[in-house]
Order: sequence, then structure tokens, then C-alpha cells
Amino acid sequence: MKVQKFMFLTSAALATGLALSSCAGSAGSNGSGDGEGVPVGASDEQYQQALADMPETTLVFQASPPSPDAIAAPRSLEFKKRVEEASGGKIKIDIVWGQAIASHSELDDALVDGRVDIATIAPIYNPAEYPVNDAFVSGTTLSSSSPRIGDLSSNAAMLEVAWNSPELMDEFTSKGLHPLLPFQPDGDQLLMCTDPVTSPEDWESQQIRVSSASQSQQIEAIGATAVSVEFPEIYEALQRGTIDCAISSGAMAIDMGFLDVATHLYYPEDSALAPGALSVVAGSDYENLPMAAQQLIFDSLVTMFEQHRVTSLTGSADMAAAVRDLGGSIEQLDDSVVQDLQAVSTEMVSNRIENGTVPENFGEEVEQSLEKWRGIIEEMNLGAEGEFQNLDEWHDPEQVDLVPFAERVYQEVMQEHRPE
Repeated sequence: MKVQKFMFLTSAALATGLALSSCAGSAGSNGSGDGEGVPVGASDEQYQQALADMPETTLVFQASPPSPDAIAAPRSLEFKKRVEEASGGKIKIDIVWGQAIASHSELDDALVDGRVDIATIAPIYNPAEYPVNDAFVSGTTLSSSSPRIGDLSSNAAMLEVAWNSPELMDEFTSKGLHPLLPFQPDGDQLLMCTDPVTSPEDWESQQIRVSSASQSQQIEAIGATAVSVEFPEIYEALQRGTIDCAISSGAMAIDMGFLDVATHLYYPEDSALAPGALSVVAGSDYENLPMAAQQLIFDSLVTMFEQHRVTSLTGSADMAAAVRDLGGSIEQLDDSVVQDLQAVSTEMVSNRIENGTVPENFGEEVEQSLEKWRGIIEEMNLGAEGEFQNLDEWHDPEQVDLVPFAERVYQEVMQEHRPE
């Protein structure tokens, strides 16, 4: 996979962006960083001048991919490269892969006590501690699984709604965490099954591995049985027939080898299966960094966002090619199954609103943001050109430049939350 060279945001590129503000939920709203900051679109030279008196500092970044060879690794590697280059080496990023320092259940503590400085966390595994995040996972099901449009619009829209949610921001800050990318849905999710499922009624006999409460509700809504299996055991469970299907993104399926044992794939084009969702956060020492260092870290997140989308779409394209080579199939779910998914999506969001987890306008806000970003994606000529079945033939990661899209997300979503 080719890693796209990210041309860092210039002042001209951001001229139409939102004005900076110190609204609630801003990553730097506490204003505790010492020293002078730099303007949006600052050059490397401006960063280096602002950080001239800063001692060389190493920040430990626990990334989610299992290794630097994983398909999702470039988003962390390019973030590291960007920060180190722009700081003139004053800031080093020490990436640790997987859960080398702290497991998902311990990572919050590791960020607060300083063992980890920046991390990709998975609040989805602890919905009791992160109920608002869990509601956001339900909100992603209001999207669609249309190739590329669904992936790009869902990520931009949910990040926009997340930054505007005091409830979600409080969920992080109350634990001593500083949100950097507060909500990052995984790529499009598909049902990956060991055998064909030929009719809507056949789902009633399927045991399907799920990773969240939202997925569990969706699977039960189509009549199947939701099963909890530890992530490292999914491949073997599919291979042995302990489960019939698993819900996964293309990138994860490629990394973990699921397609070797599950080559019959299904997706709901006019709905979406709840994805896994990650959040990038900083720990307690972030606020002690010089202001320009905080700003550099925050600005460099646009590289991470862009690479996340590159690797997600590349994974889906690789998935399509692999399934075809293996003699498998990728099919849309039957209309009646999609209707069941749409109904349960609406119900899940309504339940989160009724119990007070999210405000009454949450569903409307998600749908309005999705509509907005679908329009932007079409405007930028990034709309769908084909189906999942032949995604590798019409989406070429070497030719599709997602940098302008990431810059647009920075301008319209992230910039106003920049430390200042």
C-alpha cells in the first residue's frame, strides 16, 4: 500500500476555515501550555522557532495496530513522522504497538499516571464507563454502507457531532484525558460468514460474533444469535464452526486472515452495521507541554485522520480482490433484513435519548451532518463509482488523493478546537 505524502496545511488552504474559538470541549481550553503559540498553517520553521527553548522530549504513543506491518499502521507512523519533522527533532514519538504497555481496561490509568502520553483507546469495550461513546456507536448505524461515501461521510460526520457534544467531552475530561480525535469509527462493516446465507430466514440459524451492545441488538433484530468471542479467538472460532459469521471491516479481515475461513460477505447498503470505534486521547502530561507543542500534536492529527481513511478504503479494496480470488462472494443483504436493521437503529438512538445519555436532537444532528458530508464528498468527486464486489477495480489508493478531504475536515470540524 502506498502511503500518501501529506502536504501539511498552509495558511492559504485554511483561509476559508472556521475562526479559532475557545469553546467548551477544546483540547487546549485550559490554556495551561507555556510559551507562545503559532498560527494555523504555521510552517515547520515557525514551529521550530517557537520550540527552540524546549528540551528534547519523548512522548510514548500506544497505537492500536498490532505491529508496524499492519495495514492500519501508517496512520500512526505518518503522525510520528509529521511531529518529529515539524518540531526539528525536539519532540520524539515512541510508538508502542497493540497493548504493549497497558490493556484496554488499564489504558486510562496509564495515561493519567504518565506511563503513556498519547493513545488510541477503545471505549467501546467499556460501555458502562463510556455510555455517551456507546450512544455514538449506535448513532453510526444511521449511516449507510455504500462504498467510499459511507466510510468518508460517517467518519467526518461523527467527528463533527463528537466535538460539539459536551457530554462526550466530559466523558474524557472527567477521567483526566484530553480528547484529540474523540470519535473515529472503523471502516464499513460486513458480515463475514463461512457458508452462504441464501434467504432472510436463514439468518435465524446463524451464530454471529459481535463486539458491542449495538451490534448485539442489530444481530438479534435480524433473528440471528449474537455471540461474544475474544478478538484473538475469532479466526479459530470461524474455522471450527463455533460461530458462523463475524462482523469486521475489510482492513481487519485482511490483517487477521478472516477471509481464509469466511468468504461469504454481506452488507446493508442503505443502513450500516455498528463499527468498532476508537478515540485518540492524550494523558495528564499533555497540558504541561509548551503551547506550540500542543498545537503541533493537534495539527498533525489531520495526517492521522487522512491515513485512517486511506487504510480503511485500501483494506476494503484488498478485501474485494481477496474474496474474488478465493471464489467467495460479496452481496447486499435482502431488503427485509435491511428494514429490520433500519428499525433497530432508530430504536437504539431513541433509547439513548430517552435515558438521557444524549440530547433530544442527537439523531437529527447525526443525520444532518451525514447529509452535509455526503454533499461535500460528491462535490469533491469522491462519490461511489461502483459496488463493494469490484471496489478494488474502481478505487485505486495510488490515484485517489484524500488529503484535500482531510484538510476540509480540519477546517470545518477540528480547527476551532485547536489549543490556544
